[in-house]
Amino acid sequence: MLNSDDVPRTTRRLHFSAEWTKRLAELTSEHGTITHEILDNLPQTAHVHHLRQVLVHAGALPPRDEEVDSTAVWLNHVVAGIQPDIARIIRQYASWSVLRRARRRGGRERSDRSVRKHARRRIMLAIELLTWLDGQHIQPEAMNQADLERWLNGKSPGYRRIQDFLSWAHKQKLLAKLAVPSMPRSLPEHFTDEAEYWQTLRRCIHDDELAHDLRVAGSLILLFGQTPARLVRLTQGDVTFGEDTANVVLGRRRLVLPSPITALLRTQVTSSATRRLPIAQDPATSSKWIFPSRVPGQHADAGRLTLRLNQELGLYVRPTRNRALSILAAELPSSVLADLLGLHVGTANRWTRLAKADWTAFVAERSNIVDWRRSSGPTDRAIPTAEGGGDS
Repeated sequence: MLNSDDVPRTTRRLHFSAEWTKRLAELTSEHGTITHEILDNLPQTAHVHHLRQVLVHAGALPPRDEEVDSTAVWLNHVVAGIQPDIARIIRQYASWSVLRRARRRGGRERSDRSVRKHARRRIMLAIELLTWLDGQHIQPEAMNQADLERWLNGKSPGYRRIQDFLSWAHKQKLLAKLAVPSMPRSLPEHFTDEAEYWQTLRRCIHDDELAHDLRVAGSLILLFGQTPARLVRLTQGDVTFGEDTANVVLGRRRLVLPSPITALLRTQVTSSATRRLPIAQDPATSSKWIFPSRVPGQHADAGRLTLRLNQELGLYVRPTRNRALSILAAELPSSVLADLLGLHVGTANRWTRLAKADWTAFVAERSNIVDWRRSSGPTDRAIPTAEGGGDS
């Protein structure tokens, strides 16, 4: 029996289920056997995506790297609307460079939506550059460094990713050797206010009105500077529970969790009421993901998790991570920081320099950073330790 609070969400879920099951019935009646190719030829709506994943999960379709293969389908629609000469170059670049590397990466680790996002962004940048050259009546092989810098003028730092296309095109003898001008690396600018930081952590630990998965995700971001993209890939195999403790693998070594976070994580893993299970999956069937998706067999979407953290918890990931990493870097050697949190060693070294060796200059430049040890926050602030505690 549903209580009144469950009705709207359940109604939406049933409506969504009715849409993709209706499409399943239509395709079965029309084709008999459903293939990936048949689904690829349909408008790529959320219902079609969900239906595909249900069929894969049930074994009716073979698994594929959806983030890469869906980009190949998307590419066909994109190049259909551009000039043939540009489309030819883009197809070569996408097929033999961008997607080829994405598939190679997918062979080593599970692809996620960031793979699709970055692949499509590189392809769209290449289209934008070639279209601009055409509008300037400049043949690609005649483009020089001044032309490149003129195109880049006034654009955001994200346009620096065009270097990937420039390097590939030079190897194919389509462009001269060109380089995106380097930009000085700036210091982190945005930090969550100290009082707000600790208040948000208290809410994660104590506020039962918040969605449980947000309490867990928010705690791990606040304490350990993790990203939603990293969190959604955590599996039950990454967590080990003791009687009153737990440790989790975020980097190369297991990280011992404070007891309040242990309790939250244990509930997230063991209670079906907190796990946002897929519509087409038996709730009794356990998922390997700590943060499972509504889509069978998949983890939660990092972008959606980020949006929910913003809207429901008031947690903004980048300034919160900056605050967390500045706190940790002030107490831990960079090698330990990298090992425990899964940071690149260069990133860990940079945070350590900012928080320790360059602390005085850093505070002078970014006046909104204060020494966390002087705050009026809780006195039992958790500092992560490696299992065994010998490195901290």
